[in-house]
Amino acid sequence: MPHDTIWKFQLDMIDQQTVIMPDSSEILSVGPQDDTVCLWAKVVSGAAKSGRKIHIFGTGHPLPDIPSMKFIGTVALFRDSLIFHVFDGGYINKETI
Repeated sequence: MPHDTIWKFQLDMIDQQTVIMPDSSEILSVGPQDDTVCLWAKVVSGAAKSGRKIHIFGTGHPLPDIPSMKFIGTVALFRDSLIFHVFDGGYINKETI
């Protein structure tokens, strides 16, 4: 029987990436873990999965004009020497992966 649980997703340090997660996942937060940016989401286990676009930008970097982009949080790495801002760009599609 499906149930809610929290999953962690490690993010790559690139401007844009696709994270595969269950449909209707609720992104809760982002934060550092061992100098890696991680994203935590509440998911329904067993749900179909889709790709979700995640964007990461450093402080002072230009932001693209993407209306669907929603701020998730800010992460400091390497003893606060690098600061990154993480945005949810929404699902790429709703087709089962």
